[in-house]
Amino acid sequence: MSTNALINRVAYVGWCGINGCEVVDLHKELTGLIGGTGAGKSTLVMCLDYAILPDRRSLEIKPISQLKDTHKAGNDLLVGRINPAYGYAYTVLDINGRDGKRLIAGIYVEPVDGRAHFTSWLIRNVPDDALIQDLLSIQDGEHEYFPAFPELKRHLASVGIDTTTCRSVGEYGQALYEAGILPSSMTSTADRALYAKLLETTFKGGITDEVSTKLKDYLLPPQSQVQEVVRGLQECANDVLKTRSAVASAKQELSVLKSTYGVGKNAVLTALRCIVDDIKQTQETIQGIQASIANQRVSLSELEKTIPSIEQQIQVTEQSKKTALSNSLQELKQLGEKKTALLQSLGNHEREMKAKAAELRRFNEGGKIWGKVSGKHERESYDQIKVRLSSAISEITRSIVVVDIEMRKLQEEDARLSSEQSSTASERLAKMMGGQSLEQALGHVSEKDSIALEITLGGLTEGVVGVDLDELVKIHPSEDIPEIFWLGTKAPSTRPIREAGDWYVSAVADGHIVASKTKASVFGSEARRLRKQSIAAQLNALTEKRRINSREEAGMKGNQALLLENNEVIQKYLQNRHDALSIDKAAEDAKKAFDQSGSDFGIAERKYRELGEKIEGIEEPFENNIKALRHVLAEKMANKPLLVRDVEHAEARFKIATGQLDSFRHEHNEARSILSNEFDRLFDEATNIEISATSSY
Repeated sequence: MSTNALINRVAYVGWCGINGCEVVDLHKELTGLIGGTGAGKSTLVMCLDYAILPDRRSLEIKPISQLKDTHKAGNDLLVGRINPAYGYAYTVLDINGRDGKRLIAGIYVEPVDGRAHFTSWLIRNVPDDALIQDLLSIQDGEHEYFPAFPELKRHLASVGIDTTTCRSVGEYGQALYEAGILPSSMTSTADRALYAKLLETTFKGGITDEVSTKLKDYLLPPQSQVQEVVRGLQECANDVLKTRSAVASAKQELSVLKSTYGVGKNAVLTALRCIVDDIKQTQETIQGIQASIANQRVSLSELEKTIPSIEQQIQVTEQSKKTALSNSLQELKQLGEKKTALLQSLGNHEREMKAKAAELRRFNEGGKIWGKVSGKHERESYDQIKVRLSSAISEITRSIVVVDIEMRKLQEEDARLSSEQSSTASERLAKMMGGQSLEQALGHVSEKDSIALEITLGGLTEGVVGVDLDELVKIHPSEDIPEIFWLGTKAPSTRPIREAGDWYVSAVADGHIVASKTKASVFGSEARRLRKQSIAAQLNALTEKRRINSREEAGMKGNQALLLENNEVIQKYLQNRHDALSIDKAAEDAKKAFDQSGSDFGIAERKYRELGEKIEGIEEPFENNIKALRHVLAEKMANKPLLVRDVEHAEARFKIATGQLDSFRHEHNEARSILSNEFDRLFDEATNIEISATSSY
C-alpha cells in the first residue's frame, strides 16, 4: 500500500542548548521555529539539513550571523555547536515511508581533526510503539544516558534491534529515496550538488539595507524623461483646470501613466532577472551533465575490464573446490580404517575390564557381608561364626520370653486394680445425712488393709461416716439408698488378718472369713491409683526392653540368613582375602587400559566426525564465493547496458540543455534589441538586485 512519505519527528542529542534528547514533532504541511537570538533555531535547521544530506563536500551551510564574523573564518561551524559535555551529537529522523513502513535514519557527529565527521546509519522495521528517545538511551539503574554510537549499536543489538551503518552517502540517500523523502537516490555528485544548493536556501530570508535602497531608487528614478512627462502633465492640468471635469480627467490620466510606467518597468526587470537566472542555471546544469557523462564513461571502461577478471576468479575457485574435496575424502578413508582397528581393540579391553571388575565386585561383596555378620570376630572361621550366631539367637530369645512373662503378670494385676466399682447409693445417702461415704473415707488405705476392712465388715461396702443414729429419723427407705449399710461417727478399724497361700484369712466367732488375694477391693482407691502408675512405668520399661531385644534378635537372624545365603561368596572372600591388593590392582589396570583405548578411539572418532562435517561444508565457502562472484558478475553485466543507456540519456539531456541555453541567449539578444540604449542600465539593475539578494541570505 502506497502512502504519502513524511518525516514525523526529529530527535536531537548532544547539541548546544539541548538537554538530554529533544524531540520535535513536525506538521505534515508546515512547521515554524520561533525564538530569540541564540535560541538554537539555526542549529536545529542546520542539523536537519545535514541529516537529510550528510555530505560535507557538497553541502556547507554557513548562517549569515557567522559569515559576518571574520574571527570565525576557516573554522568548522558545526563542531562549535556540539555540546562539550557530550563530545558527540545525534540528529535522528523518524520517517513514515511511502510503503507505510517506519524508518529511523540519522547521523552521528563527532569532531575529528577539528572538523565534524558524519556516520550515517539506519534502523528498519521499528515497532510503531517504540519511542525514538528510548531507542537512543540506555537505562543504568535509575540513571539514563545517551551513549556514543559504537556503544549504542551494541546495546540495540543486545535487545534484538539491527542497526545498519551506511558505507557511503549514496547508500544512505538510496534508503531515504526509497522511503520517499528524497527526490532521487543522490548516488551521483551532480545530484547531491544540486540538492545541496536547494538545502542551503533554507538559510535565506529577509531584505538587506542595500536591497531596500535599490528599491527606493527604483521606485523614484531620477530620469529627465519622467520629469518632463510630469511637467507636461502639469501644464495640461493647468489648461484643463478651467472646468472640474477637465481637472479630474487630467488627474486620472496622470495616475494611469504612473501606474503604467511602474508596471512596465517591473515587468522588464523581472524578465531580465529570469533571463539571467535561466542562463546561469542552464550553464550549471550543462557542467553537471558533462561531469556525469565523464564519470559514467570511466565507470563503463572499468566495468569492461572487471568482467573478464571476475570470470577468471570463478574458474580458479571451482578448481580449488575440487582439489580440497579430493584431499579431504582421502584423509577420511585413512581415518576410517584407523577407527575400525581401535574399535576392535576397545571391545577386547572392555571384556577384560568387565571380567576383572566382576571379580573385584564379588570379592568386595564377600568382604562386606563377612564384615557385617562376623563383627569384631572377623578373624574366626565360617563355622565358628555360624555357631556363635546360633547361640546368640537362642540367648536373646530366652530373654524375650522372660520379659513377656513379667509383662503378662503386671498386665493381669493392672486389670484387677482397674475393676473397682463405686457406689452411687452410698454417695446419695451420705449427701442426705450430711456425712461422707464409706468408700471415700477409706480411699487412702492400702490394698491389704482394704481387704482386711471388707473381711471385718463381713463383706459390707455400703455406709456413711461422720453421722450418728439420730440422723436415721430424718430419712426413709427408698430405691435410691442402700437397704443395708454401715453407720458410724468414725471410720471402722481393721481386724488382724494373715495370709494362707493365695488367700487372706481373719478369725471370727466360731470360724474364719477368707478372701482371695486377687479380689478387687472396693476401698483404697488412691493406693490402687498409685500402684497402677507404678505398673504402667514398669510395663513401659519392659516394652522398650522387649523392642530392643526383638530388634537385636531380628538383626542376628538376618546375619544368620545372610551368612547361609552367601556361603559361596563369603568362602571365596575368605580364601583370597590375603590377595586383596592384587585383585584391586588387576581391576584398576584393566580399567586404565580400557579408558586409554576409549580415549584413543574417541579421538579418532572425533577427528573422523569433524572431517566428515568439514567435508559436508567444504564446498559451501567455495560455493558462496562462486555465488558472490557470479552475483557480482551478473550485476556488472546488468549494469553495462544501464551505464550505456545512462550515457545516452545524459548526452540527450546535454543536447536539450544546450538548446535551452541557445534559446535563453536568443531571448537575451532580443531583449537587447528591443530595449536598445536602456538595455545595459536595466540589465545591470536586474543583475545587481539578484546579486544583492543572494549575498543577503
